[in-house]
Amino acid sequence: VLIAENQFTFGNFQNNPNNAVNHRSSLGWEAGAALLLRSSKRFTFKTGIQFNYTRYIVRASKFSPELTSVPMVSSYSLLRETTLRNNNGFFAQDIPNKTMQISIPVGFEYTIARNSNVSFNLAGTVQPSYLINATGYLITGDYKNYIKAPDLLSRMNLNTGFEIFARWNAGPFEMQAGPQVRYQLFSNSLERYPIQEHLVDYGFKIG
Repeated sequence: VLIAENQFTFGNFQNNPNNAVNHRSSLGWEAGAALLLRSSKRFTFKTGIQFNYTRYIVRASKFSPELTSVPMVSSYSLLRETTLRNNNGFFAQDIPNKTMQISIPVGFEYTIARNSNVSFNLAGTVQPSYLINATGYLITGDYKNYIKAPDLLSRMNLNTGFEIFARWNAGPFEMQAGPQVRYQLFSNSLERYPIQEHLVDYGFKIG
C-alpha cells in the first residue's frame, strides 16, 4: 500500500500513488518459535521470535543513467542517479523489492470452540520489528522514476498480525494450520520521504 499525505496535483487530477505504479505480489515466508501461556480457559498469552521475508515485484522500465531530484518532506531535495523509470523507458524490467525483518510478536489467542482433540482459535499480535536487510527500491514523488535507496528505509517498525486456525493433537505433538494477515503500521521509508509504503502479507500458517 502506497500513501501520499499531500498527493501531487496534475492539472485538476490528484494522482493516487497506487494507481500510478505497476506492482504485483510475490511469495515470501515466515518462520519462528512461540511461547504460549494459558491465562484462562479461553485466553492464551503468546510471545516469541519471528523472521519474515517479504517480496513484491516492481514493473519498471530500463533507461540510460539519469539524475532525478527527490523532493523530501522537510523542504529539501536529494539528487540520485537511476536507470529505472516508472514507464517510458527502453524496455520493461521486473525488479524484486525484498525485505527481511526480525520481530517479537506479543498478543493473545482466543479459543472459539474445543473438544478433546481439536480447537478453533483466533489470534492477534503486535510485532515490534527490526529491518535486517532490504533492496529498497522507492518510487519518486513525481512517480517518474525508481531509486535504489536502502539508506532511506526505517530500521524500526511495528507490524500487526491476525490469524484464525485449528489446532489438533497429533500423537506427541500439537499441530495447527490456518490463514493469517500481517500489516505494517508505519511506513517502510523514513518520515522525510514523501511516499509512504506499508507492507501487507497474506499467508497460510502451518506449525
